[in-house]
Amino acid sequence: MPRMSRTRSLPSSSLIARAQQICEQREQADHAQMDRRFAGLLIFQWFAAFAIALALSPSDGEGANSAVGTHLVAALVLGAALAVPGCMLACFRPGVPSTRHAMAISQMLFSALLIHISGGRIETHFHVLGSLAFLALYGDWRVLITASVVTAVDHALRGAYWPASVYGVANAQPWRFGEHMLWVAFVDAFLIHSGMRALRQRRSLADRQAELESGQAVLEAEARELTRGLAEARDELLGITRRKSETLANMSHEIRTPLNGIVGTTEVLLGGQLTADQREEIETISACSQHLVAHLNDMLDLSRIEAGTLEFESTQFDPLDLVRELQQQFGPRARSRGLRLELELHPDLPQRLRGDALRVRQALACLLSNAVKFTECGRIVVELAVKELRDGRARLRFGVRDSGIGIGEERRSLLFRAFTQGDSSPTRKYGGTGLGLVIAKRLVEGMGGTIDFESVIGEGSTFWFELDLELGAPPEPSEPGAPLPARSPGATHRRLRVLVAEDNRVNLHVLETMLDRLGHACFVAHDGEAALRVVELEQPDIVLMDCQMPVLDGFGATRELRRRESPDRHTVVIAVTANALLGDREACLSAGMDDYLAKPVDSTTLSQMLERWRERALRASPAAT
Repeated sequence: MPRMSRTRSLPSSSLIARAQQICEQREQADHAQMDRRFAGLLIFQWFAAFAIALALSPSDGEGANSAVGTHLVAALVLGAALAVPGCMLACFRPGVPSTRHAMAISQMLFSALLIHISGGRIETHFHVLGSLAFLALYGDWRVLITASVVTAVDHALRGAYWPASVYGVANAQPWRFGEHMLWVAFVDAFLIHSGMRALRQRRSLADRQAELESGQAVLEAEARELTRGLAEARDELLGITRRKSETLANMSHEIRTPLNGIVGTTEVLLGGQLTADQREEIETISACSQHLVAHLNDMLDLSRIEAGTLEFESTQFDPLDLVRELQQQFGPRARSRGLRLELELHPDLPQRLRGDALRVRQALACLLSNAVKFTECGRIVVELAVKELRDGRARLRFGVRDSGIGIGEERRSLLFRAFTQGDSSPTRKYGGTGLGLVIAKRLVEGMGGTIDFESVIGEGSTFWFELDLELGAPPEPSEPGAPLPARSPGATHRRLRVLVAEDNRVNLHVLETMLDRLGHACFVAHDGEAALRVVELEQPDIVLMDCQMPVLDGFGATRELRRRESPDRHTVVIAVTANALLGDREACLSAGMDDYLAKPVDSTTLSQMLERWRERALRASPAAT
């Protein structure tokens, strides 16, 4: 097997340059610090030299012939001459090569001064070796050479002319000079070797720091690139989400508009003279259209939940009224399948709770719709039980128990997944999109609750969810004989004058027919500008305003209507639109509309909306004044 060779890639020129720069910066800082330390050392040695001279030879001669000692004068004057220049250089030129060489010269001359003051004693010669050791801290071998040369010159000159000041004897042998220089050379060799090793370590550290900086720069560049990529991905996702929302809104509008025509037309037909066969067929069309509306609403709800745009409210509601409304809603459908729909209510059920009644009702309706679909005979029971009452809060259990087909344990994990059912085979008996339980689960979890089920094959299932809700204020009892709120004379029986602003011919016909059967007068306009003219001429009580119309849409028409109105005149404007996504209602209200109806609209919903605004409309009507 061939031996694999390991090669180390050479560093780039930029890394070499950066390592050299780091090494020089560190050396500059270290040298400047050493300059300051040597400046302090020179000052200390100045005072030490003066003290030594004062102790050893404070004066020359005795008695009347005594005078200040030459050693004392030399320590004072020469010590100042050596210390002051070094301090000045350390202050004004720190870290410069000439400064550290000057420090080396001053330090070695101080050694010579101390040797001279002590009379050449052998102890003071060790000051030379100590000075060399201190100078080695610079990490510059050239400084040691300078110091050694100064010492050699000093010993050579003074050994030749003043041997007593160096060796302590008047006649010194030549070998004394050689001995001293050998010691200096030995110490230099050791210190230079250690200094070169320290320099290699310093350069190695500089190389590592340069590599780390280079790696950090690469990581930062990659991080910036990653951040830029994430930002681009985020913008792309936001764009996809925006396009998805726009597509969903357009699809909702385009589907709801013909659905409104289908639902409204079937309702109009059912109100006329029909044979039994015709009525049955039209009722089938109506049931199919209502079924399609339910699926469309499920898809929109799931889209809102997945987008995280579904908001929850906190209002006061009666839980008993909530389940009874569901009983009335699903009762006819259950009876048509031969099922009994019953209620089981806890005796201590609170009268008022605070929470999102609409979402609670929607989640319970999903469970109830599932039970009706998968139960062929027997009964369905809606349970409402109180699990716990404490500290102004109630934990309620909402459940739906059926006698249907049941669910096997192997299907449990599939039930709360979108677009899946217990039976998803092509030959399945029960239809549906499989969104009901998914929506119920997301709604319950969004309100901080839990949802689960129990089931036995062939015996039935119980789906339930629990919510922790705040207790509401109890309803105020009405006083016996208390008068009813005052109403406008004739308001109950007077028919409303309603303007329908709608560009779709089918929807316009449906709304006209519904209003006629409800006993109201109807005006029509096919765009926003025509609607403004009709309001100005006929002064209707209520305007049913479509949002998407040619020439001028419903939003612009409503804003212009509010601008033209006088302070004592307010025309009630109700949006009747196929825009049914989150935020569409708020957009209508912010444009100046008073209320909102999502298509498809049936006569019952329309009648309830008109009655809700009857009082306000008639109070502002010119006929009322």
